[in-house]
Amino acid sequence: MAKKLFLPKIDEDLWQRFIGTFDFEEQFAFGLSSQDAQKYVALKNIKLSDRYYIWDYNYKLPETLLNLHEILAVTQTLYIFKHDQLTRIIASKNVVWKPRVLKICNLNISALELSEIIGSFTKEIKLKAMNPNIAFAEIIKNAPNIEVLKIFYKALKMNNVTWLEDLYKYKEGKNFRQLYIHLDTIEFDVEMLKKFVMTKSANGVSIRIVYSAFTEQKEFHRFADKMSKLFVETSFDSISKDVPSICLEIDHFQLSNVYTDI
Repeated sequence: MAKKLFLPKIDEDLWQRFIGTFDFEEQFAFGLSSQDAQKYVALKNIKLSDRYYIWDYNYKLPETLLNLHEILAVTQTLYIFKHDQLTRIIASKNVVWKPRVLKICNLNISALELSEIIGSFTKEIKLKAMNPNIAFAEIIKNAPNIEVLKIFYKALKMNNVTWLEDLYKYKEGKNFRQLYIHLDTIEFDVEMLKKFVMTKSANGVSIRIVYSAFTEQKEFHRFADKMSKLFVETSFDSISKDVPSICLEIDHFQLSNVYTDI
């Protein structure tokens, strides 16, 4: 659901009949989309929050912020930093997690806990210094409508052979916009990347793949030649915002190559 749902000018009685065709979960999701939507779907005791932080500094547990029987619904951006009661917070029956944007930094979170706070509603995920035991594929499976994914350093367990295949397999829709990822090995399936760009991505998709500063430059150039067989090598300055851009980079811009499919 969009942050501010547009409700067209339709007779109120017609709205009620239309929403009456939704099942319970559809009505719930519709009601969470905006305060205006709650005029048509009665979500009693629901308090919407478009931005929510979980961190140690001066953090208050959800139940301390709510009245009796009230439920907090986080619908836009969720920031998670370090907190010694994270498991309790995520499992709280006082909170409904429906964030479109999730940002996690410096945290040991389990795959099960992560699955409780992401879903088809999640569009953007940024992970930094996170538990590396969570598999890359699990993120895409649980958030199939993802449009922006940024994974800094070894924040996830990456399968260097299948990560692109997993992204292509589990991503739904043709609207992927941005990928930032660190890889341990240079080689990946270039043909699968081409397929992903053509069939699962928005026109101006930006893909940035970063390698360790210790990467052998000979290997980098060898793989860059392979990329050039399916993509057009270019420069940052010459790429339009309306066409795909793919950057292969050795950390800290020691060496970089830029490609497009046009």
